[in-house]
Amino acid sequence: MNTSKIAGFIERLIGVNTSHILFSINPSVAKEKWPPEPHYDEEILHGSLLHSTGWWNSEKAQVAVSRDYTFLPTYSYSCIYFLNDKLHPHLSVLDCVFGSSTLYYLSKGIRHIAATSVGEPRFPDSLPDPKYEKLHVHVIESAKALPATIQGIKERFHIVAVGDIAPLACVKEGIKALRKDGVLILNNSASQQAKACITYLHKEGFKHIHFHGLRPLGYDLFCTSIFYRDNNCLDI
Repeated sequence: MNTSKIAGFIERLIGVNTSHILFSINPSVAKEKWPPEPHYDEEILHGSLLHSTGWWNSEKAQVAVSRDYTFLPTYSYSCIYFLNDKLHPHLSVLDCVFGSSTLYYLSKGIRHIAATSVGEPRFPDSLPDPKYEKLHVHVIESAKALPATIQGIKERFHIVAVGDIAPLACVKEGIKALRKDGVLILNNSASQQAKACITYLHKEGFKHIHFHGLRPLGYDLFCTSIFYRDNNCLDI
């Protein structure tokens, strides 16, 4: 891991010279002990955005987690905070790509979650069981099968979350899997691939909210967007 890059990022963000901080980040630590032991001066980062959001914890564990090591999606933090107030157990979610976002929705008590995974998904065995019985994972052999797999799911969901794998194809199939009051979340809406997705969703009558800012495991300005219609499940 490029610790000098992390040090420079922290200095720009919080205005603190980090030359005296011990940067000892070991991605394998998450497998050995959870949560990882801190390897920095707690007083330096206490109260900062990096500390309060869990950004630094994510860097240590190399997976998107919060300050208390609960899983997070790799959405912008502003979008995560918005969803924290909107998610309720009665909702259902289709997460197009299994990952930390799937575990985030599980931690929110969502009643039913479907996800696709290229190969068998890996569940953390060192963390409390977040009620995996609520989750149905569709295992596929390659990313090419993702759109067809989504098409084959006959259920209808309140939320469809689209990641970076074949986003346009997933958007086209994903909106077919939405309930009338459903919303679609586009993880990385500032990417080149996302432009065609946004145009398509607007043509289909969706409005949007863009959530800009920092994200877990990211160093640059990021954007996650929620696309919705009137009378939606998130009361937007």
